[in-house]
Amino acid sequence: MRRLILGVLILSLSSVSSYAGLWESKCSSCHNGKVAPAKETLLKKYKNPDQFILAVRKAVMSGKMPRGLGYRFVARELYGKFPSFPCRRRCKNCLIFNGGRK
Repeated sequence: MRRLILGVLILSLSSVSSYAGLWESKCSSCHNGKVAPAKETLLKKYKNPDQFILAVRKAVMSGKMPRGLGYRFVARELYGKFPSFPCRRRCKNCLIFNGGRK
């Protein structure tokens, strides 16, 4: 039983570290200032993670951005904290960071 718990813990920690840097791996290729607004522009325009997530949701709903890329985690990377309103938990990254719980 101890080995099982230790194995699950090691796997969950390794998956969290592999998803560090979501902005660089998922967003920066388009958000370079040519295709989409650059990181600095977004940080100036949206002063906190709540404003950022509301704008992301509008863009996703209109089809301008893809669904399920873990935007709450991107907001945490950019602003240093999660948005204050609850997550809808539809993205694959929520399942990874929440240990498979929805």
